[in-house]
Parts: sequence; structure tokens; C-alpha cells
Amino acid sequence: MGPPGVGKGTYAKGLEERLGIPHISTGDLLRAAVDEGTELGLEVRKILEKGKLVPDDDMMILVSKRIQKEDAQKGFILDGFPRTVPQAEMLDRLFDKLNKKIDYIMDFFLDEAGLIQRLSNRRQCPQCGRIYNLINIKPKNDLLCDDCGIELMQRDDDHSEVIQKRLLVYKDKTQPLIHYYENRKGYLKIEAINVDDVLDEIMELIKQ
Repeated sequence: MGPPGVGKGTYAKGLEERLGIPHISTGDLLRAAVDEGTELGLEVRKILEKGKLVPDDDMMILVSKRIQKEDAQKGFILDGFPRTVPQAEMLDRLFDKLNKKIDYIMDFFLDEAGLIQRLSNRRQCPQCGRIYNLINIKPKNDLLCDDCGIELMQRDDDHSEVIQKRLLVYKDKTQPLIHYYENRKGYLKIEAINVDDVLDEIMELIKQ
């Protein structure tokens, strides 16, 4: 967990490669729901365009289905969920029902100026979902994805007017998660600076 722009997706993908378990991004789950054009997807689109959080019940439906797929049975990394204490409580109940447990809670942090800079410079491949940053994770060829060769896009929620709303929502709704999780076994507080150094630090903490 951590504020928008802290790099949760980047670190999750790096851990996915090192640990061999799937990275489950709720952002990707929500965008997939929007693309499907279902009633839930249309509702999600309106909420995301306003920079607000999707209702807990809707998120739980998407997450519950995903973590029960075959590729997640040996473990998985949740990215972007839970974002509120009620969601965390719902996740605990779901895990009890499915006989699963949380091994590590990774709480990333960065100063607000750094977050805004990262978000406004973030770009994503519309096909594979790979995330770049025009400051420190640049594509090799201008604004094209290294893997797909497709032009990168700026997500609607990364425009400056939405960024401020997202940070306000985080402070109001998500920061209480720190108090919910900070005394649990496996809670890790990590400053999100250099990607490779952070991944090395996480792997070392897990080994310990």
C-alpha cells in the first residue's frame, strides 16, 4: 500500500518476477471492467473519471474472483487493494473463508512533491499495461512501449487536476490503513526511491 504515484505497480511487477507469483492490480481489474462495458463497468468509469474510490462491494467481487484463479493458488501480490479499513476487514473475512493469510504488508512512502512529479510523468502501454515514467523509467524509443511498439498513453487519472483529488482521497480514506496493519507481523515500511534498491531491500527483508 501507499499513495498514488509511489510506485506500487512497479514494485509489484518486480516482485512478481522475483517470487514467481502473479501481480494482481485492482487498477487493471477496474479498467478491464470498464472495457467490458457491463453495468458494473459503466458505473466504475463514472467513478474513476471523478477521481473517487469504487464501492467496497464492487471491489470485493472483482478481487475475490481473481484470487481464486488457478495461477494465484501458490500466492499473489495485491496492488491497490485494500484502500480503506472496511475493505481490509472484508479482505480478512474473505481470507478466513478461503483459508488464506497475509504474509507481508508493504507500506511505501514518498514526499508529496515526488508523488506529483511521478504521476504527471507516468505513461502506460494500452495493450500490455506496462508502466513507464518519463523521468526515471523511460521507454527506449520516444513514447512507444518497449514490448509492444505501441504509443504510450497518459491515464485519465494522471492529469494534474485529478492528481490533487486522488491525494486528498488517499489521505482521507487510505492512511487509516497504516494504523490497521502497522502492528501485524509482516508489516514493512519502505521508502520508495530507487526501484532496484527497493526490490533488493524487500527481498532481503523477506529472507530475514
